[in-house]
Amino acid sequence: MSQTAPHPNPLPSGERGTLRRPNPALGRLDHAADWVARHWLALINTFLGLFVTLPWLSPLLMAIGLRGPAQIINRIYVAFCHQLPERSYFVFGYQVAHCHRCVAFYGSLFVGGLVYARMRPSLRRRDSHGQMHYAGLSIPVAILLCLPILLDALSHTFGLRDVGGALGWLGQSDALGSLNWWLRLISGVIAGYALIFAIWPRVDTSFARSLNLNDYYRQMQNRGA
Repeated sequence: MSQTAPHPNPLPSGERGTLRRPNPALGRLDHAADWVARHWLALINTFLGLFVTLPWLSPLLMAIGLRGPAQIINRIYVAFCHQLPERSYFVFGYQVAHCHRCVAFYGSLFVGGLVYARMRPSLRRRDSHGQMHYAGLSIPVAILLCLPILLDALSHTFGLRDVGGALGWLGQSDALGSLNWWLRLISGVIAGYALIFAIWPRVDTSFARSLNLNDYYRQMQNRGA
């Protein structure tokens, strides 16, 4: 009675020991990378939550006399926002460190991230090869949805909004509830949500496939141990 020959090890003889005795340091790095891959969305949402909260903390700190910390926040956020007073919110008489447009844009990134986390399970799909991916907006659609905020910003940069106001096409007021305020609010929110639902599913897909590949390698290591 014939016996079945053992299945040959597909790895070269010089590499077989790698599966049986993995490097402990590399193993810890591998587990750390897996942890980031599984929790990246929570980490990003936490960061965005802090990022959109600190500008509102600045006027509160000013109101209670802590001018130093408030000024530090303002100086940090000037890298992300022009902070023009006429286009900014005020709390207790002190300026928020983000303008109207930035509050709408960055705020929608944070809220959109929370919405995406809620919708995440329903966006999970598998392709014809069994590979997991997450459904989202196409890049061309996302770019199209970002055009309003780009046009709104450029119209201010090159003075087109002032020309339109002088001709009576657009109002020149930046007050809450004005046309300019609504344009900044709506275009900022649309752009933020568009970026979240175009980019986050692709990041999720990349991490999901990386985790599946790591799980496969671990199974191979266990079989070769």
